[in-house]
Amino acid sequence: MLDLEAAKLSETIADEFGYNALQLGLPERNLLANNRMPLRQIVSDRAGTPARLRAEFTALPVPLPPNIYALVLPLNKSLSLPIEPAIKV
Repeated sequence: MLDLEAAKLSETIADEFGYNALQLGLPERNLLANNRMPLRQIVSDRAGTPARLRAEFTALPVPLPPNIYALVLPLNKSLSLPIEPAIKV
């Protein structure tokens, strides 16, 4: 199921335009790999993962800064963030 969701997401965000894209969570999978934005970062909330950035997701600024053009949230349902998705996959 995760492979199917990752493929659909990859297809959906491949042509999203902008400069900065963030993936919050699921650092083991690069869900932004097919996106063409020059800055694609994976953020994790735990140490020992392949992510280059680490953050407490509930402490992130909301609303997001205007220079973030894509945000991928492969999070579990137990974490609620006050962010309304622009694209629902």
